[in-house]
Amino acid sequence: MHRCRDERLGGLRLGRTRLGAALRRWNRPEWAATAVYLGFLSRFPDSHIVRGFGAEAAERVRRRAAELDRQFQESGDPAAMVDGLMEFDAELKAREQNPGTSADFTVASLLAARLADMDGPAAG
Repeated sequence: MHRCRDERLGGLRLGRTRLGAALRRWNRPEWAATAVYLGFLSRFPDSHIVRGFGAEAAERVRRRAAELDRQFQESGDPAAMVDGLMEFDAELKAREQNPGTSADFTVASLLAARLADMDGPAAG
């Protein structure tokens, strides 16, 4: 299988796995979406940032996201992470770095999960 296709399929698996785990843990879609987004951003240098700012900048963002993801996963209350998440968002905006690929994978994962839910017995 083509490497790029493998990575996309692996990414969707990561997104669905994280989504399911976060929904079971917190039962809140906004925290589940946050977990998916941090999962992508912390594991892969965002290609949108790579194209605009280079691999080193994307790696710095990935490392910062990995730290936030670790804290988020260890948190008993994800609402306690809002200030740190908003600070990270402000840092990215100040540097005009938009991790759009991670956002796209997050949305694709949410859509895939929603479509899978629609494909249940009631859909037929």
